[in-house]
Amino acid sequence: MICELCGAQIKQGKKIMFAGAMTVVCSDCAVNGRIICDVREQIAEKKEQDKADKEISPATVLGEPEYEVVENFSNKIKNTREKKGLKQEDFAKHINEPLAYIKRIESGFVPSIMVIEKIEKFLGINLTKKRENIALPKIDKSKDVLTLGDVVVIKKK
Repeated sequence: MICELCGAQIKQGKKIMFAGAMTVVCSDCAVNGRIICDVREQIAEKKEQDKADKEISPATVLGEPEYEVVENFSNKIKNTREKKGLKQEDFAKHINEPLAYIKRIESGFVPSIMVIEKIEKFLGINLTKKRENIALPKIDKSKDVLTLGDVVVIKKK
């Protein structure tokens, strides 16, 4: 490894922030910037992260939650609210959300998981279901570049 500031051969580099850029440098040059981490520490962290990544579900790898909102959730909310004899204004007050937000939800807007949980608890209904496991294609790690085909999963209905 070579120090990116002085050009000296180094066995153990340090990653620093120098002039707005991350740079790997020797111990002597490390005083010229803000030390971010020791390169050996970063390699160890990367190995730990790779190990943890193998244990994560496919949905999480794709950046998707493991649960999804059920179909027609907005109709389910509206019908249950009406069966309980609640107006939108009253419902909004009970779950402590703005009326405009309730109107958006009942027209099909997907709220945050915290709001979904409040609605489920108040109305006594289930609005989420566990996402089906998605079979990920095998990625050829010998290539330097990922293609769109390596990361896209087409969901069949």
